[in-house]
Amino acid sequence: TITSTMVGTCAGLLKDIFEGQPRGVPIKNGTETIGAVLFNGNQVTIAFRGARGTQEIMSCLPNTQEDQQQQDIYPPALAAFQKIRDQLLKILCDHTNDLTSLDLTITGHSRGTMFVHQAAELLSEFGISPDKIRCIAFSPLDVFSEAQTALYMRNFPNSVSLQATEDVVPGHVSSGLRTFNLNYSYPGFPITYPVSTNTDFSNWVKENPYKYLEPIAIPFLPLFFGIDPAIAPTTWGAHMMEAFCFTAVAAYRQRLSPTSRCSV
Repeated sequence: TITSTMVGTCAGLLKDIFEGQPRGVPIKNGTETIGAVLFNGNQVTIAFRGARGTQEIMSCLPNTQEDQQQQDIYPPALAAFQKIRDQLLKILCDHTNDLTSLDLTITGHSRGTMFVHQAAELLSEFGISPDKIRCIAFSPLDVFSEAQTALYMRNFPNSVSLQATEDVVPGHVSSGLRTFNLNYSYPGFPITYPVSTNTDFSNWVKENPYKYLEPIAIPFLPLFFGIDPAIAPTTWGAHMMEAFCFTAVAAYRQRLSPTSRCSV
């Protein structure tokens, strides 16, 4: 099961990776650290950060004719995972000769959520029981067909996705893909909740408006995502991991479904 402690730990880990302070064994894409693997005996956490910089944002776009064809997995998401697939396996195999002994928590934020269930599927193919795999997504991007989403929901029921109601990025990404007649979704028990009512978050936004937003990227917001360049600081901040560090644990505890396989 997924606990609120796991949710909080994943939020803090993803924030650290995004800020260039990864713990554990780094997952690299070229020279960029896009994730990390943390070991605590056979308890393993695999984390994939969100996009950092315009180039990584552009990698999420339907840049080719193939990208603009409906698939079970959005082609840029599949291609990005294929680049790190073997590296992830090597990190785990360097740790143990028996992958089936591992107990996994796989987490991601924004662009990083594209990898979470692909990694879960890969590792289940190497014998890790789905009951020993938990998937925790923050601000997930819709990159799976309805059929693939349903398959992941059946195979990995210990999955949850958290999103702030003020966060417009995932919705605008989905809307942008629909302009190409691409209809994707995301697996996991959804927890959507407001973050602007949290005092710590509101204070952070006042002190750090538009944190991480590169000035060079602002003109591209409407082009990429249909997002108004005059996006409010709270709306932008709601997509950042700080929002979840302040709020996710309490939101998870409060919004659990009696039918979910999650626990506090």
